[in-house]
Amino acid sequence: MTDTLASMIQDHDGDNAATENATDLQTEASENGVEATGDVTTENSEATEAATEENTTETEEVTEEAPEIGVTMLHEWWQQNQNNVDGVTCPQVDLLGVDPDRTKFFTINDPEGGEYNGHPARKVILWEEANTFPVLDLPGSEMDVYTNGLKIVYPYGEGTAIRVYGVRTGLNIIYTMQVGEYVLPYAIEKMKKKDAGINMVAPPAIADVEAKLASDVDAEGIQLHYKQITKSISDLPTVQHCVDWLLTRQADVRDVNHLLQIDKVVNWLITG
Repeated sequence: MTDTLASMIQDHDGDNAATENATDLQTEASENGVEATGDVTTENSEATEAATEENTTETEEVTEEAPEIGVTMLHEWWQQNQNNVDGVTCPQVDLLGVDPDRTKFFTINDPEGGEYNGHPARKVILWEEANTFPVLDLPGSEMDVYTNGLKIVYPYGEGTAIRVYGVRTGLNIIYTMQVGEYVLPYAIEKMKKKDAGINMVAPPAIADVEAKLASDVDAEGIQLHYKQITKSISDLPTVQHCVDWLLTRQADVRDVNHLLQIDKVVNWLITG
């Protein structure tokens, strides 16, 4: 009899505990504003979050801003700017089976000089894929063509310009600024052929660049960036001396990679 009574009390206590647990769970769910429906609530929440993320991604793609400066193909750019540049011509050559929009025969003054039939000697450089090669969609003031690429200069704003070196894989963008007698590269970036364009990079204060030019050069550092300066470094105590030396050397360079290398060294000197 005593065992039976104890068993009944234990069962009663267990029922009360279960009831209290259920009540606590229901109360907690109610306070959090969530219906106590188990895994369904969690699954619905995750689905809602996934849908929200997807919608956000779609919105970001739709609202992405176009670049400040777009691109056009070299063929179209040449048609619009050929009268604005000196020293480069592109005669129309009719060859059987050759698309003149795609294949360009640029002529430049022969870097070695000389004459031919009483005229300054010219050199022909073939440029393929002119109808699919992108350049900046801006009026140009200078152009040069090399065996391994091309250069176009675009004036942009007061005292600034964009110098572009075009190679087969894309464009090297050099942002330049006028500081006294110098045109100095203050920022450099690369644009791939698939890119839609670029955004202009604001130049530093002229006073800051002038102060840098007047400062002592890091002789060891510049030799690591440009080994060719090693023999002359003892005569180049300031940044300005080194810039003079580099720009004088660059004037005779006919290789895009070497031109870009010198621009990078000058950029390091005035911004590093």
